[in-house]
Amino acid sequence: MGEEHNLNNLDRNINDRGYFERILHERTKTDDERDRRMEERFRSQEENVKLALQTQKEESKKDFIELQRRLDQLNHAHEQARDKERDFISREVYEKQVERAVEDMKALGNEVKKAAEPVAKALEEQDRRNNERFGKIEKDLSGKSESVQTREVQDKQTRLSGQLVLAVFAVPMLSSLITGLIVYLLTH
Repeated sequence: MGEEHNLNNLDRNINDRGYFERILHERTKTDDERDRRMEERFRSQEENVKLALQTQKEESKKDFIELQRRLDQLNHAHEQARDKERDFISREVYEKQVERAVEDMKALGNEVKKAAEPVAKALEEQDRRNNERFGKIEKDLSGKSESVQTREVQDKQTRLSGQLVLAVFAVPMLSSLITGLIVYLLTH
């Protein structure tokens, strides 16, 4: 019985050893499979990170290029604004020029008034003489027919009125033309 017991123990040891080897082999297989999956997972994550970094790099490049384009446009617009600004004058200079122009126009107005006084006097004198002549003409025409008298009187009145209108409007028009010319010269 002693030998049987040793044989049974030996069989059990052999069987236990095979059992343990099988378990060890299966665990090794499972561990290898788990390691392989972990490696695969890490590789996949690494590839995803690399892909994300590459995508981010490309997006950053695109953003940088767009930013450069916008900055170039802004710089160009700024240069254009500065070029336009060079054509402007300061408010102080403008106000001085306007003051000078107003003073010049006042002086011109005074000169025109002074120059117009003799013309106005001459026109008044001419009007007085014309009225005298008109009175003489009426006396001369008293013997003529009424329609001829009326036509001749109307013609003379028209000529006199034309002369008077020309004289009355010529002076102010001349004054406004001179004033306009001065303003134009001062502003340009």
